[in-house]
Amino acid sequence: MMHLSKFTKRLFTDEWKIPIAVGLISIPFSVLLVLLSINNYLIAPVFLSSFLSGYLFYAEHTSSTRAGFRTGLVGGVFVIWYSLNFATVIFDITRSVSRIVFYIILVGVTSVFGVLLFGIYGAVAGLIGGVVAKRVQS
Repeated sequence: MMHLSKFTKRLFTDEWKIPIAVGLISIPFSVLLVLLSINNYLIAPVFLSSFLSGYLFYAEHTSSTRAGFRTGLVGGVFVIWYSLNFATVIFDITRSVSRIVFYIILVGVTSVFGVLLFGIYGAVAGLIGGVVAKRVQS
């Protein structure tokens, strides 16, 4: 119980609030790109929001890379929603219970990998944002 209260306290500090908020803002744009079938640019909203997060955190005690990673993780949550489209197709592919379980596990693992990949993209974008902020301020 004590660990949960520590976690929630930490979650509502500025080093977490801003990346989470900026990441959440990027999700509707990512979903919109999916709905418009513009799959080539899915990373763009998360990349831009992570860049912004890294830019904002340049002068803070939290590194811009870490802020970008957090933003990328939150922005990458839409990958789970995107993967659910594949989960609905599973029942059309097979009727075997073992295969259905296998495919559902595969979709889950792929979703987690996708969210982590977006976190890594976000870290790179945050790093670039920090470098740009450093150049602008000097």
